[in-house]
Amino acid sequence: MELKSGWQVKGVYNEACAAEGYCPYYFGRGRADGCRYYMVFRIQEGHVNDIDLSGITILYMGIYRTHPLKN
Repeated sequence: MELKSGWQVKGVYNEACAAEGYCPYYFGRGRADGCRYYMVFRIQEGHVNDIDLSGITILYMGIYRTHPLKN
């Protein structure tokens, strides 16, 4: 399947991590024990090619063992 131009999505994005308070990675600092994080994409309206994406929720879970921009 070829991805045609003109795709569109509209929805809500949320994220959370194991840090207490703000996320230290946003400020170039890391955590000694890494970080587990979660991202949720809730597509309210959208399509790609002729496929309707409305109502889809995507959950992404990840882990940084060290700072992602170092090493």
